[in-house]
Amino acid sequence: HHPEHKSTAYDLALIARAAMMNPEFAKIVGTSTWTWEHPTDTRVLVNRNRLLWQFSGADGVKTGWTSQSGRSLVASATRDGWRLISVVLNAPMMFTESMRLLNHGFDSFASLKVAPRGAVLARAHVGEQELRAIVLADVYAVVPKGRTVTSRVTLRRDLTLPIARGSNVGEAVFLNAGAEVARAPLVAAGDIYPPSMAARIRRWLRSWQLWWR
Repeated sequence: HHPEHKSTAYDLALIARAAMMNPEFAKIVGTSTWTWEHPTDTRVLVNRNRLLWQFSGADGVKTGWTSQSGRSLVASATRDGWRLISVVLNAPMMFTESMRLLNHGFDSFASLKVAPRGAVLARAHVGEQELRAIVLADVYAVVPKGRTVTSRVTLRRDLTLPIARGSNVGEAVFLNAGAEVARAPLVAAGDIYPPSMAARIRRWLRSWQLWWR
């Protein structure tokens, strides 16, 4: 322990989220027992995280204790492909409190796909050409169950032709009750070039014919 070694539950949750993206780390912390075999001895190591066999979907992460911080637990559980992470610090009943937090999360919130990959979220004209702005990957947002999500799209003001497919053209912000719950960049769905001289002449002739009629 060091008097200047400090952290928060939020910090630990962020660290755990990043660590669980490592398959080897996730495998280790999700292992309830491991048998260590030696020619002269065999030992069974038991994970101190009781949630691994007491809570449905539990798959990590780490127990801890110091005289200053007390009993602490960073826990993870995954259900239906959705992972929640809880952190309790200085909690004598750390397993019970962690299960309460995780149950509340699974019972009260949902992970919604607010925009599927390739969805066109905005259309606009750049010069005389149409721009279609899409998201490159599925966009998810965690919101209270039964709530709806709205979107607010902002396109860049400095767009000029030509625009290459996949170029950043703006941003989409997703809101629940006015609060931001997700954000995603928007890119051009395809290459956009200035119209050719022949196309401009044809457009001018059509406009002239309509005017003459």
